[in-house]
Order: sequence, then C-alpha cells, then structure tokens
Amino acid sequence: MKTASLLEHLDIGVVEHHENLSFVRVFGDDKAAQRFVTLNEAFESRRFTASETGVVAELDVQNGLDEMVFIAGGMIFEGASQNRAAQYPSIVCANSGVTRIPVRCAEQGQRLIGGSTYGGSRTILIASARTGHVDQGRTWDTIHDTMTSIGRANPTQDYVKAVKEAKLEDYLHSMGTPQARQVGYIAAVMNGGLSFYADVFGNQGLYERLHSMLHESVAAVAKQNNHGNAKPLDRQRFLDFMTTARNADLEPVPMPAGTVGHTYIIKSPLTGSAVVYDGTAVQVSLRKDDYKHDPASAQTSQRSMTMIFPAPPKKP
Repeated sequence: MKTASLLEHLDIGVVEHHENLSFVRVFGDDKAAQRFVTLNEAFESRRFTASETGVVAELDVQNGLDEMVFIAGGMIFEGASQNRAAQYPSIVCANSGVTRIPVRCAEQGQRLIGGSTYGGSRTILIASARTGHVDQGRTWDTIHDTMTSIGRANPTQDYVKAVKEAKLEDYLHSMGTPQARQVGYIAAVMNGGLSFYADVFGNQGLYERLHSMLHESVAAVAKQNNHGNAKPLDRQRFLDFMTTARNADLEPVPMPAGTVGHTYIIKSPLTGSAVVYDGTAVQVSLRKDDYKHDPASAQTSQRSMTMIFPAPPKKP
C-alpha cells in the first residue's frame, strides 16, 4: 500500500519564507466527517485520564467522553511524572476502558512517579523527532540539541519548558494562521542540507485546532539550525516532495485494544506516520531530513533510562 491513497486531491499554495524556513500551505476538502476531540480538549473536559504505568515506553489512558479522542503524533502528556510524547498518531474510542498507548520520554532527568496522573497537553514534540518510527535515542538527541541551541538548560532537560522559552515568535508569525480550506502545511528548513516536514489532516477543523503547536514544532527545528538567511525554495521543490511522499510505502503498526482506525509507519524514500479512520486519513505526518547530531555532545544518562519510584511508606 502506498501513501498516495492518503494524499489525494490536495493543492499547494505559494511559497512563503522567513530566514532559513520556506513553507507552503496545503489545501483540500474536509474528508474526515467524524467528530474528534483533541488530547488537550480531552484533558480540559476532565473526563479523559492518563496515568503512569512505571514503564517509560507506555502510558495508560481512559476516555470517559462520548466522542473519540484524537492524539496527534508527538503530542506531549504533561504531569508530575516524566513528560512523554505519543509515539504515533492514534484515536481512542469513546467510553473506552484502560488503553495502554506507546510513548517516548520527553524529559530526560525526571523520575517516574508511580500512580501519578497527567493533566495537560499543550506541546507537540519537535518535528525532527516525531514522525515515523523514531527511537528513544534520537528523541533524546534532538531534545538535547534543542536545549543547547535555542532553549535554556533546566534541571530535568524538559523539552516543553525549553521550547516555551525559545522565542520562536518570528517563525510562528511568518507561518500565520489557517486559511479557508487549509488542511496542513509543508515546511522546508535550510540547515546546511535541506529538511522537509509536513502535516496533513482529514479536515480543516483539526488542523486549525492544532496548528499553533505544529508550527512551534517546526519553528524549533528552524531556529535550532539557523545559520543565516537562505533564499526561498522554488515551489517545484515542494511539488517534488509531495510526489516522493505519494510513492512511499505504508506499514501497519499494531495498536492496543481501545483504539480505533489503523495506524501506519511511512517508509522509504522518506519517513512518516499516519492514522486512518473509516477509510480516511485523519493525520499524515512526513519527514525527510538531514538532521545531524554530534554524539560527543550528547549527555544521555543511563540513569534517565531507569524506572525510579518512591519507596513505599513504612507500616506503622
């Protein structure tokens, strides 16, 4: 199965540009007719919960809403325990039982706190670390590089805190707000090489509700790799990227009971992930990058890979 089936009937706008970032808007008709609640909206309802399992690679969620909850790829669960990012885009069914979803660490030095719950989701992981089957090592590398290049160090190497202090306003302003029929974007970052990131949604409403977090995730890459102004890309380069994307292969990802639809990894000649419901793509994320990390600068700690829980209280 090819990605072309998920990227039909889309139009690309004119090239817009800021420093080392060029981007185009992606337009299309609404295809996903179902009502989805986003993760941050679900948390605000107080009828959706996420709790610690004691394993870095998973969290338990439970949806008490009468509507499905859409978790965008890379969406970060924020709480007292270690912040985590959704490994893949997924949809939690209405009135679900406990569903154990795959996640990755987004806060290196924070211990896991047994029994703790999560109550916020206002950030999406940096674009260079949230599409496709990204391993934990790459995630930590990109978070570390973000902190050392655009954010201030903080005790737990928390990506959320670092990116909120990164002063990305110029990039965010340049990417603007959604226009009529806009269902996504393609961004190209000039970083010595050339990196592409794209997110396309099944309807304009979903993109509108998530665009600020998605743009922030791209802006973080651009600022991290800004070595001076670059010329805007020609629109043809974006068309070529979409042609490449349509020829990519889809590989199903097994997801837990309690989720609905089908989740896919997008493989070769680029990387990505997608979630499809009722035959319609709800989110397609694409990445083709020249991200380079200096292993000598990584400060990955074995300690951060270890599950740490408080000692049980002593019996009287």
